[in-house]
Amino acid sequence: MSKTSRRLASLGAAAATFAVLDAAWISQVALPLYKSEVPHLMADKVDPVPAAIFYPAFTAALTHFAVRPDEDRPLGKRLRDGALFGLAAYGTWSLTGKAVLKDFTWPTALADMGWGAAAGAAMAAAAHGVLKKVSKD
Repeated sequence: MSKTSRRLASLGAAAATFAVLDAAWISQVALPLYKSEVPHLMADKVDPVPAAIFYPAFTAALTHFAVRPDEDRPLGKRLRDGALFGLAAYGTWSLTGKAVLKDFTWPTALADMGWGAAAGAAMAAAAHGVLKKVSKD
């Protein structure tokens, strides 16, 4: 399989996984948590522009840095690197928010960071699974 095909397959798997999981996370956990912990920070409606920038950028960067589709890597390393990447990315927001936003709470910051790690690991696992499958074909 070509490098381009491997990259696209891993990007697609990571993106699909993130889309499904993050929709559930936001609707079931993040929104209720934010409404409870930091209601004064909530916008009246979601601005789709930042999301349209963040999701592809995060997915591409995670795939490049954690999955590394051009390399044969074991699942454990991809899981570790995906979790660390997600933790760092979500920690950037959460810890900055905790540092500079009035009344931003530790439960909110820690939940976001945990989610980043979990989502990053899940995305890396999905990409790994697709790469293993296409390598056999």
